[in-house]
Amino acid sequence: MNFDGTTKEKEDKRPKLKIITLSGTESVTKNMTVYEYGDDIILVDCGVGFPDADQYGINVVIPDFSYVLQNSHRVKGLFITYGHEDHIGAVPYLLRELDVPVYASKIVQGFINERLNDRSNKDLQGKVKFHLFTPESEEVRLGAFRVSAFGVNHSVPSSSGLAINTPEGLVLHISDF
Repeated sequence: MNFDGTTKEKEDKRPKLKIITLSGTESVTKNMTVYEYGDDIILVDCGVGFPDADQYGINVVIPDFSYVLQNSHRVKGLFITYGHEDHIGAVPYLLRELDVPVYASKIVQGFINERLNDRSNKDLQGKVKFHLFTPESEEVRLGAFRVSAFGVNHSVPSSSGLAINTPEGLVLHISDF
């Protein structure tokens, strides 16, 4: 330690990988994870939760998008792992606020399009930038991230886990762990 109380080591100014779960880690509900490195953000899943018995008149509960919207200029893409409501149900709500490409399997794209057929979402039809993303797809490069899909077993077809390569190493994102 120096006489002024500072350490001899220089402060590391390189970006750090941040993994922020906006929901979905305490129960099967509102799955959404933010991966952030420097000026780049990718999102994984965007699902709804279901109201508690004391939440009268509420049909669904969505994640708090505040952080994502405050950093919207840094968001490079949204990856969807599979087609259950707790992973896709809030996608229309997010896409009303954020114009971002959606990476998903064909069946998941179909499920999301069904939500866009709802009268309250008609204005989003044809505006969503879908990209086919399956274990057979090539790696997707978005900013500091390189993302590949791999197949996992689940009760819905075309379920995937994600291999997310970052400058700090590989992260495996497996939903419903």
